[in-house]
Amino acid sequence: MQLAITFRGKNKMVEGDYFEVHFEKISYGAVGMGPLQFNKNQNIGEMVGSFVYASNWKLFSNGKQNKKYQSVFGSNDVIGCGLKKSKGLIKKCLPGDDFRIFWTLNGAKLDYSCSIKDVDNLYPLVSIFGEDSKVVVNFGSKEFLFKK
Repeated sequence: MQLAITFRGKNKMVEGDYFEVHFEKISYGAVGMGPLQFNKNQNIGEMVGSFVYASNWKLFSNGKQNKKYQSVFGSNDVIGCGLKKSKGLIKKCLPGDDFRIFWTLNGAKLDYSCSIKDVDNLYPLVSIFGEDSKVVVNFGSKEFLFKK
C-alpha cells in the first residue's frame, strides 16, 4: 500500500520567501505553492491554483502539467522553492508577470520558473508518497543550501 500525504506551511508566502525540503527518503515527492484550502489526499500538482515541481521531472501550473524537464530528484535531495518579483523574460505559466515562483535542486537554481500575477493565496506545499518516506522542511531555522 502506497502512503500519500500533502501538508502545507502555516504562513502565506510573500515576496522574498523561500523554503527547502530535504527528501531523506521518498518514492515520489512534490514541492511548490498553492491555496490555503486543499485536499490532503490529492497530489498538489493536480490542484487548481498550485505551482509544483515533482520528482518525476514534471512541472505543474494551476493544476495542469506544464512540461517535463531534465532535473529529476529523489531520496537525499534538497528541493527549494521561492517567490520573488519578476525580472526580464521568463517562461510563463499563467498570464501576468508580476511575481516568479522558482525552484532549486541541492542549492543550485533550476532554469525554469512560473510567472504569476496573483500571489494572495499562496502557501508552501509538499506532497510525499511512500510508506517509509521521511522529509525535513526548513523555513529558515537553519542555513539554506541555496544562497540568494
